[in-house]
Amino acid sequence: MKLKYKIIILSLVALVLILGIIATIILVKQNNKEVLISANLDSSYVFTPDKKLSFSLWTNQKNHPLNDTSSISQISISSSDHQKLLTLELFKITPAGKENYLEEEYYKLIIYTLMPNLGGDYFIENYLLNITLVNQQQYHFQMGNISLMYFDNVGTEEAWTLKSLYGTKDETKVISRLKFIYLEGSLAAGAVINDIQLGLLTNCTYTVESNQIIICIDYQNLVFYNSPIIIHYYLNVGNFTQVIDNFLYFEEGEFLMTNGPLLNIYS
Repeated sequence: MKLKYKIIILSLVALVLILGIIATIILVKQNNKEVLISANLDSSYVFTPDKKLSFSLWTNQKNHPLNDTSSISQISISSSDHQKLLTLELFKITPAGKENYLEEEYYKLIIYTLMPNLGGDYFIENYLLNITLVNQQQYHFQMGNISLMYFDNVGTEEAWTLKSLYGTKDETKVISRLKFIYLEGSLAAGAVINDIQLGLLTNCTYTVESNQIIICIDYQNLVFYNSPIIIHYYLNVGNFTQVIDNFLYFEEGEFLMTNGPLLNIYS
């Protein structure tokens, strides 16, 4: 009888140990499960022959297949209903450091593609970055808004001689979004500025002073820190366009923590 109880007790101990091992394995698997993060950005680009589009993602796996160009079969951007769809040519993928977020380490990667020459302006609100791997696994990341702009008649004369360029945030807002852009310089004699734009989906107002242009950007719930500036102006006998190419005004050291409400988390 005592032997029977010993066997039962040993069996129960073994069962508890087995259940403990199973629970540990499940916990480890959960801790190591794939997590990917994208952010909603307000992105604008002006076409040049060597212009690259960039898309930032974060993953909790250092050696995720998205880090490897040879793992990617196809990449495109589209509207959520896929009525707008633009296939892109992958250029390179660059690791861009790591960041702790919600007690986990995430590795940032930047996917670069060639900007296609569409010959006309193109934009998508609430667009998706679609990636298909060679093993046919698919990812669809929400990315915010994107504007692709093209100018056939970019004037050789410049209305604004630029000396310095910088931008500031609205300190009352947490997210990484420009509020003001300052262009220091001078306006060409006889030039009249008709309009200034930053993107097809980015609303702004501006004031022109003797040695400074101040651009005030409307608030949107989107990250915005990299933009071209397009100045439409009249000079002498015609209308021209001056393009100040994409410029990175600032970059947050703790992007994920700063822009938490604008993150899309996939697991």
